[in-house]
Amino acid sequence: MTEREQDLHEGYAVAGRRLLWIGLGLGVVMAGMVLLMYVFSRSLSTGISRDAVPLPTELPLQQHPRANLAAHQHRDAERLAHYAWLDREAGIARIPVRRAMEIMASQGQRPGDSAAAAAAPALGQGASDPRHAEATP
Repeated sequence: MTEREQDLHEGYAVAGRRLLWIGLGLGVVMAGMVLLMYVFSRSLSTGISRDAVPLPTELPLQQHPRANLAAHQHRDAERLAHYAWLDREAGIARIPVRRAMEIMASQGQRPGDSAAAAAAPALGQGASDPRHAEATP
């Protein structure tokens, strides 16, 4: 083998001493971490008194879960189907979902457009959007 061919091939020698030091270093770091976790867990467990927080004797379960669920669903349906003032002074009202969809459809808006359209004038943005041209000075 010529000298040029030897330079092109990688040697097969392993740096054993370097690997040994790396392994020992990792072992020391891991042992230190285990020791720190042990000390930390001991300090936490001794600082907590088991008598400090009384355990409940009975869990507060619902007496009538089906009736509670039906009442909750009825309240939600009422909110979605009827008009109500949220802030009369600011002129903010809740409208039924069906009416909101009709308004959006008549204006040619898609469902994702409503949040961006409502936020843009409030933030002073949207001058490039013709729908908001009159809202921005």
